Amino acid sequence: MKNLKRSTFALSILIALLTVSGCTPVSDDVIQARKDLKIELFEKCMRLLPDGPQTTKYNDWAEVVEECGRQAYNMSR
Repeated sequence: MKNLKRSTFALSILIALLTVSGCTPVSDDVIQARKDLKIELFEKCMRLLPDGPQTTKYNDWAEVVEECGRQAYNMSR
């Protein structure tokens, strides 16, 4: 019984410490700022691209646009 109380106490302390030391929630302002930065970076990337091909056999151009989106996301983090 004594070991059970000790284990329960240790577990509750551990849970409390994990809760306190865990990630703090990100504010809505920070989330919006990241979204705005992501959009800005994506638009800059797209402006730097040359005109796309008039016809393509494959979906290569979509991959270029997708990569701009990936890079904008990563850079905004």
